Formats: sequence, structure tokens, C-alpha cells
Amino acid sequence: MLLFVSPILLTAQLKRSEKLQLKIIDSLTLEPLQGATVVLHKHGHAHITDNQGLVCLDSLIGTSVLVHISYIGYHHLDINLLLPQKEAVTVLLCSENYHLHETLVEAGSILSSFTKSNRDYLGGAALQSRLNQNLAAMLNGINGLSLISSSGNIAKPVIRGLHSQRLVTLQGNSRIEGQQWGEDHGPEVDPFAVQELEVIKCAATVEYGPEAIGGVIRLLPKAWLKEQGIGAAINLQGMSNNMQGAANIGLEGRRDFKDHSWLAARASGSLRRAGDSRAADYVISNTGFKEGAGQVGLAYKKNKWYGETNLSFYQTMQGIFVSSHVGNLNDLDQALSSNQPLIILPFTYKIGRPYQQVKHTLWNALLQFEPNANQRLQLNYTQQVNSRQEYDAEFIFNPNRRAEPATDLEIQSVSVDLVFEQKLSHHWKAKFGLSNQWQYNTTAGLQFIIPEFTSFTQGAFALVKKEFISGEVSLGSRFDWRFLDVPSYQRFNKTFAYQSQFKGLSMVFNWLEKLSESLVLNTTLSYGFRPPAVNELYSFGLHYGIASFEIGNANLTPEKSVFGEVSLKKHYSLFTLELTGFARYFEGFIYRRPLPDPILTVRGAFPAFAFTQDNTFMGGAEMALNYGAEKGWYGATQMSYLYAQNLSRNEPLIFMPANRIQLNWGYKWEQKNKLLHPFVQLNWNAIARQNRVPEGVDYALPPDAYQLLGMNAGFGFKPFEKAKVWSLNMSIQNLLNTAYRDYLSRYRYFTDDAGFNFLIRLQILI
Repeated sequence: MLLFVSPILLTAQLKRSEKLQLKIIDSLTLEPLQGATVVLHKHGHAHITDNQGLVCLDSLIGTSVLVHISYIGYHHLDINLLLPQKEAVTVLLCSENYHLHETLVEAGSILSSFTKSNRDYLGGAALQSRLNQNLAAMLNGINGLSLISSSGNIAKPVIRGLHSQRLVTLQGNSRIEGQQWGEDHGPEVDPFAVQELEVIKCAATVEYGPEAIGGVIRLLPKAWLKEQGIGAAINLQGMSNNMQGAANIGLEGRRDFKDHSWLAARASGSLRRAGDSRAADYVISNTGFKEGAGQVGLAYKKNKWYGETNLSFYQTMQGIFVSSHVGNLNDLDQALSSNQPLIILPFTYKIGRPYQQVKHTLWNALLQFEPNANQRLQLNYTQQVNSRQEYDAEFIFNPNRRAEPATDLEIQSVSVDLVFEQKLSHHWKAKFGLSNQWQYNTTAGLQFIIPEFTSFTQGAFALVKKEFISGEVSLGSRFDWRFLDVPSYQRFNKTFAYQSQFKGLSMVFNWLEKLSESLVLNTTLSYGFRPPAVNELYSFGLHYGIASFEIGNANLTPEKSVFGEVSLKKHYSLFTLELTGFARYFEGFIYRRPLPDPILTVRGAFPAFAFTQDNTFMGGAEMALNYGAEKGWYGATQMSYLYAQNLSRNEPLIFMPANRIQLNWGYKWEQKNKLLHPFVQLNWNAIARQNRVPEGVDYALPPDAYQLLGMNAGFGFKPFEKAKVWSLNMSIQNLLNTAYRDYLSRYRYFTDDAGFNFLIRLQILI
């Protein structure tokens, strides 16, 4: 009887009708979201939240229910809720523009933005442990991403072989300019000001312009305080390799008013000083730097209006590796063939010649109006000034003019963007945008590598998206027009002047399908164009930061690219496996090609490169396996493979990153003694030798394969009972002090990369 009656009782229980009440709110402001859509996966019924963000679901059968929650401008969310629920369940949705969760819940929350580009996210403790480094080094470790490096603190990211003018870097709501000067000009950003970052690895040209043909890096500041009050944070850092010390202090506050409006403000400042870097066996002389940065911001929200403004300043003085600047061709040949630099000096904090000074000032103002829950209008204004002065070696040039910079450049940029978003019926969404940018470059100093120019760019885009229970489809198009004016200037007693116009269309199609509750298929097809940059067209002269002579090509035409990507993501109980394949065809790919012989100038002898363009193909695959739980073992294994071929010359494409494998595995505790969330992690990177290079073209053969071992450890603690949680992080890079040279390092011709490095960081919250 028991065996017979039990299934009947269980069936009756499962069929009992249940009710579920949800409250949907903004994760930052905690304000209710009226008009959010809640869909039951089982039968596809849709419900809309009221003005309190509430929605009631009734006639629910079973022990659990899977719901899909969406709202324009916010990350989607799929969540499985147990039944019955006696009280209303509060759900926090994250704004796509201002906040990203460190942990993404199920597949739905990766469906952000219209283009549905594959994204990698870094935030929370994972990002905090990397703040000892520059921005590019913080990104290192993301699958498919590598670095171009030169002097001690100069590095820039490379996504699937593309960098510089093919990547857009956004600081908050503003695009960082300054890439027009070349490969040694990394993003001028204070790492302490970055609290979260996001990498879009596939084509994003529709939303962000033609320079985003290779991807987008979004740097997000700390979110505004959620509650009224005042807070402060102090960061202290140290590094053993170059004896670097850094300090940062930040203040923030918020005031709430009776009419439900609020005002928030913040300010921060940073200082950083480092001496010469060290390779495994010697000092890499004159690679020290000193850096200062500051930011202030203000935000106000009332009813349907929101506005914010931010002002940031960044300045650095960076030594240029002294052995990269040699006096004659014989010395250059000897430097290229030597296992060690020709000049090795004792460690010092002093920055000698050659060196460069960089200043970057950015002001941004954002105004947003939401007339109702289905519409949003944004006006974004950005003004910035990037200046760079480069000083050559003392023994090279006229001693009577040593105080003058050899090169003095300044780019002023003004951009205005207007974006309108509309949520339509039947789960359709639309997004429209207009953008205008004006740039003006001035030159001074003893010589100039890039002439003065004025540039004006206009763009317009439109995107539509249709959401389904099992996925979504989006389609977008963008048109850009650019006018470039180079007034008359003289070189070698000849007068030059140029005027150019470039225009082109970009398109993207994305289809994302949730094949099952744990399997997601993402497909992207895009067509894009990119006009040639100023340095690619008209540069001529010595580029001090990378110790090379560059020659532009005024006959370059815009690049045209066809891109396709397929990604399959599988969720297990504690594992997530993602497989990605991509292919890209470039018509007229622009790149620097080494000249047969170095060039001897009055400043010394240097490797020489000329810009040219060819038809190319880039294809590859990436694999990422992630494992994690609340406590215990966690880790990630990543593999990336890139095949790049110059179709016009029937040879491998030069200066492409080597294939690599990365393993990051560790163990974490919830609490151990009085330590909160302690963890220990072991890192292993294996980078293959880049064997796919054109024969007899480069000045040196690719370096050998290498492996690097590293460790990370950290924990939180309270120094006294009522204190906020402080954190201490330690890490070791190149644990075995391996001597190696990376193929993408601009100084691999002359020196090894950095050796053993111990880093420590303390964060104090007040």
C-alpha cells in the first residue's frame, strides 16, 4: 500500500498550483524597474512589472520554475527558482553601461548588447590582484589576447593578432585617443581607476566605429555608491623586479534627497615610481618610469534624468631602453646578434636619455533622459588632449640643443555621440546613434615623425534585435565618413600636402540560440572597413619609443574585412567549456614590413620599416575550460591558436602572436582562522615558438618557445572588529627566473624580457 500510495501523493503535490512574486530592481540604485519582461520558459507566457517593479506569476506547477528576465539597457537574466516561495523574490538587474557582475548567472547574462559579441570579463578580486601592473598587463591572461611590449611600463593589448588602430579602448563612456602615433603608445590610463573591464574579441564596428574592427576594451570605473554616506580606500603596492612603489587614495560620497533624487561624487589620486627592470641575468638599463594620475567625478539623478561628468589626468616619464639606440651600423649588427645588451649599467631610479614624457587629459559629460520604461536618449560629450615629447640619446645629436625634445606631438580630440534606444512590441528592440569627432595634431621639436593634420569623422548606425525564449537575433549597419587634411610641410627641401576622404559601410549579424538549458550556440558574421591611420599614411622618421625608423605610404586604401565566428558554450554543474572558431579575410591589410637594410641617421642606426598592404587571412580556434565552486578547488585552462597568411605574397603574415596554453588553478577557503576568503593559485603559461614567419624578412629570427610559472595568494581581514574588510594580495611572476624573449616584444632584438618579480598589494577600506 505504501509503495502504491506514495507516488499518488507525490504527484498530487507536484500538481499543486503555486504563486510566485518577483520584484525587479536596478542593482546599483535599487530603484524598481517598471516594464521589465518576465517570461516563463516552460510555456512562453510573458509578464510585465508594475511601477513598483513587481510581477506575480500564478498557476505554477512543480518544485521549481525557470524564468527569463529582460529590460532595455540591462543584462538579461535566466534564473531557476524553487517552489514554493513564501515571500517576494528580489532580482537585481545590472545596467550594461555602468555595471557588470563579476559572476554571470547562467547563459542569459552573456547576451548583452545588440551585436552579441563574445566577451571576456574581469572584475572583483581577479582584477584587484592585477592592479600592480599597467593596463595591458592586467588584460594578459584573457584567452586570445597577447601583448606588444617595449620599455618597462609600455605595453598594449593584441586581440587575435590585431592591435593599435584596430582596437577601441573605452574609458568609461569615452574613447581613448592617441593610437595614431604608433605601436609603443599604450592606453594612457591609471590602473587604479579601473574597477571592471570587458573585452569584446570579435567585430564591434557597428556600435563603436571602424577602428573597432578587431575588438573593444571597455574600462569601467567603480560604480557610484548605492547608499548615502562617505567612503575611502587606500591602495599600497610594491614590486621587487624594478623596485616599484605605488600608492593610491580614493574618496567617494552620496547624498539622497526627499524627492528620491541623489547626488554622488568621487575623487582619487595615484603615484607610481619604478627603477630599471631586470632580466634573468642583467639589468635592462634605462627602463625606469614615474607616473602620476588623478580623477574627479560627479553624478546626479532625478526622476527621468541622469547626468554625470568625469575629469581625469595622467602623466608619465618613461625611460627608453638605452641599448636600443646605437651609434652606427656595426654596433647595430653586433646588438642584433648578441645574447646580451651592449650596454648594461647598475640598477638606478634615474631616468636618462633617451626618454619620453606623456600627458593625457580627458573630460567627459553624459546626459541621459528616459521618458518611460521603453525609451532612452543619451548625449555624450568628450574632450581630451594627448601630448608626447621624446628626447634622443645625449651623444647622438647637437649638444647645444639637448634641452629641446626631438619630437613634440599633441593631439586634441572632441567627440559628440547621440544614442537613442527603443523597446518595441513582441520583444523587438532598436538602437540608433550619431557620432561626430574632430581631431587636430600639432608638431614641434627638432623633427617630426607625423605631420600636423586635421581630421573630421561622422558616423551613423542602426541596430535591431529580436528576443526569443531560446535566444535572439540581431542585425546592425553603420556608415562612416572621414575627412583628413594635412597642410603643406617641407621635408628634404620638398613641399608636401594631402587631403583625403574615406567612407565605408559596416554590417553585423548575430544569432544566439540556447540549444538546451546548458548549451548555447553563438554565431557572428560581419563586414567592416577601416580607413588608414595618419601614421600609416604619412609617418617618416625615427620612432624613439620602439627604436625604429618608420616610413608611411600615402597610397594606402581602406581595409575591408569579412569576419565569421562560431562559439559553443556548455555548462555543467561546476564546469563551463567554451569552444570558439573564427576566420577573417582582409582586403588590403595594412602592416609594417621590415626594409632589407637598417637606416643610418644622425641619431644612430636603427631597424627600418615601411607600411604596405596585402590581402591576408587570419583564422584560429580558442578553448576555455573553467571550474569553480564557492569554496575548494577552482581554475581555468585556456588554449589559443592563430593561423595568419599573407595571400598576396604567399607567405606567413609577419608579427603575429605565437600559439599558447595557460593554466590557472588554485584553492580557496570561505574562512580560515580570522582570514576571509583566503586563496592560493598556481599559474603556468606555455608560449610556442612562432615558426610561421616569412624567410629572410625580419632582422632577427623568432625567439625560442618558453614557459613561465607564477603564483598568487591573498586574503581579507579585519584589523579591528568594526573595520571594513581589508585585503592583502601577493603574487610571483616568472617564479623560476626564466630567461626568455617574446616574439611581440619590440625590444626582443636587443634584450630578454623581465625576470623574477614579487608583487604585494594592500587595500585599506575606510
